[in-house]
Amino acid sequence: NDILAIEEDTSGKIWVGTYNGLNCYDPVSNTFKRYLHNKTNHTISSNAVWCIREIGEELWFGTSKGLSIFNKKTKLFTSVFHSDTDASTLASNNILSILKTKKGAIWVGTTKGLCKMISRKNGKLSF
Repeated sequence: NDILAIEEDTSGKIWVGTYNGLNCYDPVSNTFKRYLHNKTNHTISSNAVWCIREIGEELWFGTSKGLSIFNKKTKLFTSVFHSDTDASTLASNNILSILKTKKGAIWVGTTKGLCKMISRKNGKLSF
């Protein structure tokens, strides 16, 4: 598998994004866990994971079909998508990069431009 992204979280787990899913290696237990997209709620939005960024108690994954946010406490994913009818959404569902600045701003790079997160209220992200 091609490795598209790799990130170590604060607990020491290694997260690996590929074209065929997201993998998490736990060096303490020497085990891998694989996360794949399926049509049920709370899974990653696509198996093609292009970037990974830990932000607080969450891991943000840029995929070929939107932004997926994994809550490390609940172990659930929420996904954020582009909408042609809502200008406050992402510019594109192809997420290539994610950055949290030292001042706390969150930037998302897509195939159609750069987006800055403006607010997060009731689970809805605005860009």
